[in-house]
Amino acid sequence: MLSANSRLCSGNAIGLHARFTTRWRRYVGISVQLEVLTELLRHNKVDAATKTMDTTRTHVREGLAEARQSIWAAVAGLGRKDVAGAIEACHRES
Repeated sequence: MLSANSRLCSGNAIGLHARFTTRWRRYVGISVQLEVLTELLRHNKVDAATKTMDTTRTHVREGLAEARQSIWAAVAGLGRKDVAGAIEACHRES
């Protein structure tokens, strides 16, 4: 029988995987935007490059905020106040 922490760690792992997949897609999009930015700059299209850079910056900030929220939600779900303690609890239970 799984302990409460084991169930939470398993559930968090599934949720984290879904969030990781979403984040991965976001980073692929950011990577593409940076390639576009490179080409725009190569062709001296400064206005378009500035808009692309602003959009990319926004996506990066949103992605980082989302990552922080996911980590702290997982930590709180394990009844911990720190990331290291949550990871240690999951590791002990596995």
